[in-house]
Amino acid sequence: MKDSTRNEFFYPILGIASVILIIWQYFGMNKRLDAYPADLSLQPTMINDNISGGHSVGTLEIIDGILQLQCQTLKSIYTFAFCSVEIPIAQGENGIDLASYQSLDIWLQLESNSEDTVLVYLLNSESAAENIKVKRANLKTIYPAPGMTHYRLMLDSFFVPSWWLFAHARNEYDGEPNLSNVTDIQIATGDNPFERSETIRIQRIEINGKWLNAQYLYLFLFIVWSALHFFDGLMGLRRARENLRQSRIRATELTQINTFLSIEKDKYESMAKIDPLTNALNRAGLRDTLDHVVQQYVKNNIPCSVIMFDIDHFKSINDQFGHNIGDQVLIGIVTQIKQHIRKDDCLARWGGEEFVLICPNTTFDIAINLAEKHRVHIADSPLIEQPITCSFGVAQLKSRDISKCFEEADIALYKAKNQGRNQVAYQ
Repeated sequence: MKDSTRNEFFYPILGIASVILIIWQYFGMNKRLDAYPADLSLQPTMINDNISGGHSVGTLEIIDGILQLQCQTLKSIYTFAFCSVEIPIAQGENGIDLASYQSLDIWLQLESNSEDTVLVYLLNSESAAENIKVKRANLKTIYPAPGMTHYRLMLDSFFVPSWWLFAHARNEYDGEPNLSNVTDIQIATGDNPFERSETIRIQRIEINGKWLNAQYLYLFLFIVWSALHFFDGLMGLRRARENLRQSRIRATELTQINTFLSIEKDKYESMAKIDPLTNALNRAGLRDTLDHVVQQYVKNNIPCSVIMFDIDHFKSINDQFGHNIGDQVLIGIVTQIKQHIRKDDCLARWGGEEFVLICPNTTFDIAINLAEKHRVHIADSPLIEQPITCSFGVAQLKSRDISKCFEEADIALYKAKNQGRNQVAYQ
């Protein structure tokens, strides 16, 4: 019982905490790395195609905080024409691991006398053969819109371009993006092969992410929940073993009691089948009826339905009017049902304010209609000075296991209770 109470308190708290963490991770936990404007010691530099024999001409300047790259691309038989600006985000070869970041956000504008793209590279410093340092080019292409525009580039969409693979690849793994040691962001003119004059203005560059990556959060929550369920399973197994031991002791006691009661069974048999208060059958009184309807179903496929019902708010009736009035209500309910019961139907008091009606040779739909009629008769009968209502659950026998039929009727009864009482429900 203590374990159950603890779980009823602890699991909702853990569930709420999990939801809060997930929501916080989605809407919060944000971290940002400012790439431009940034540390004054990390100055952008311009790189032209003249590093490989090209003739393009470019200038780089900062005007009102905006980094401006002007380029006149000129055709060359030696190399692809381009201009670019390289913006360092770390000192030397010790770059930044972007594993916990999700996006690169750039505010830029392209002015060109010919349509063009803008190429964005994340340069990752790493070792090649014989410990030679190279910078892997991770590429994403922008198709610029007019004016100064914000572009959000998801880091998982960057790829290694074919020209870099041609120059550096040694095996199939070299084609995979790598953002574990990014040192620079390079922004270059695009793939237009014609000579052109263009200006790229860069207002701001940010790298955005989360302090706790979503997949790590989900993994953490999975481990916590799994560990708790595993622990609960062990405790449940321990409780089950103890319950089994107690059940065996109880079964031995019940066997001894039944042996004692069977001595004068015949003398008290008829008395033991009747509920002394309501004069309806009790559970023992249903034994022969249930055995008969099961045999009829198994042998001849004759249907049988079970209707379970109990009195709504019966405890409040006892509390308000006293137990004597409560007993009168129980007697009155049985009287009302018996007045409208069919010849072959069997009414029994199942326990407390709960009753069961066995309806042999009755289909499911007919049983629902019968239950509704009984509900209306009870609701319209002035048993005491306040209205008395009942909730009903209906089920049909589907196998030789009559207990399953009673379980379905009981579930349906609680369904009626949960839906507002004074109604008929079924599975």
